[in-house]
Amino acid sequence: MTTFFFVCLSCPESQCRVHSAGRSWEGSSAWNPPAWWSQRLDWDRSLRPRTAGTLFTSAAPALMASWHWNYVAMVLLTPLGLLGGADLKDWVVALPKDPMDVQEGSCVTLECSYNIPLGKDIGAVCWKQNRVIIAYHSDKAYVDAAFKNRTWSFSKHPGNCSLQLMGLRLGDQGTYQVCTGKGNEEWCSPGAVQLRVTAHPCRPSLKTPRGQGSLSCSVQPDCQGSPVWDKRDDQRIPAGMGNSSLQVSPSQLGPNMMLSCRVDGHRDQCSPEQNQPLQLGNLHLKIFLPGAKQVVKEHDYVTMRCLDATRIPVARYFWTHGDKWLQERGQNLHISDTSTAHGGVYTCSIWVSGPGWAFLVSSGNKSITVHYAPKGVNITPPSPPKLSEGEYLILTCHFNSSLPEVVTYNWYKDSMEWKGSQKILKVGAKDAGIYHCVVQNEVGPTESSRITIRGA
Repeated sequence: MTTFFFVCLSCPESQCRVHSAGRSWEGSSAWNPPAWWSQRLDWDRSLRPRTAGTLFTSAAPALMASWHWNYVAMVLLTPLGLLGGADLKDWVVALPKDPMDVQEGSCVTLECSYNIPLGKDIGAVCWKQNRVIIAYHSDKAYVDAAFKNRTWSFSKHPGNCSLQLMGLRLGDQGTYQVCTGKGNEEWCSPGAVQLRVTAHPCRPSLKTPRGQGSLSCSVQPDCQGSPVWDKRDDQRIPAGMGNSSLQVSPSQLGPNMMLSCRVDGHRDQCSPEQNQPLQLGNLHLKIFLPGAKQVVKEHDYVTMRCLDATRIPVARYFWTHGDKWLQERGQNLHISDTSTAHGGVYTCSIWVSGPGWAFLVSSGNKSITVHYAPKGVNITPPSPPKLSEGEYLILTCHFNSSLPEVVTYNWYKDSMEWKGSQKILKVGAKDAGIYHCVVQNEVGPTESSRITIRGA
């Protein structure tokens, strides 16, 4: 018999998808997990809000879409005997006692062996990483993109439950434990394997300028290779791509354009076939503005979120405004007090990297228009002359700018609303008093300064 299990890890809700050998889960049939797995999953979810893996059942895929999926991957395991006469206490598992220190990008085998008395049934066997539940499927394996091509099957020898991982990532570190369950019971090995993953010195890092300037791709001093930029499809990028610095402005990075930085001389620690940088495929980035509005008002609080569909851990997020790089802000760009200077075109980029390779991928443009109340409201003439009886003066209410431009006018005398709702007001000596005007659009009103009309 062949047994399968899931590895459930954490990822942002907006980025989580379930894939079946590169296909979305929606095209596959559902399956019924063992009862002990469902119950234990509920227990884990209560302890680990919004980070634990979420279990699907035989419900329709539409129901699954409403749940918070967290990084799911399935790995082919070895046959394990299900012999009848279950007694979980008879199952003895041997795991390494000492922590395992490995380097990012390397391969590792989590050694595991088990013994069960002849004729005993241990039920489903699985691994847990950091208390995240792992389970099996009895007829098909579904591999998430994050684990695809970097998980190996268990040994096919009876009694061997070892787990093999290749191309290790920093997120793979943690505590690994073997569990079994049958019916409503679950039993986990008292021991666990502690996997510690250290960063690789040849993982490229990116430095962006403040404003305009060059992108710099660099590695740690103890890396034996040299970082270079690879020219991609866009011919607008200038020559000199063999250097670690690349002169490029945000306007040259088209929607979903990809720049690559690789480390010359780096060799993969696991397999020569793994030397080439990981291909991200048809990766699309977009900027999400809550409320689906591109028009904001001055002084509003605005948050933009960079959404990506990659299963590869994103090392860093970068933002641009117009043709300038912004200081690093993370996945969310917050503007606490929006002004007219914040209007314009924004893009986000992600830096995805591993030992010996890295990609910079940019989103499409997101335009923000900032509406504001009328600015520069004033009355002319600013210093009216003294009026004699029978004389009249024309007062005009001006403003310098307004967005939107549609405005209304109101006049006030001695702080009381006065006749007239037009730009021009005619006053005479008998209308002596203190005047001001108000210009208003949909954002709000703006008052002028006061002037004094004096009669003879």
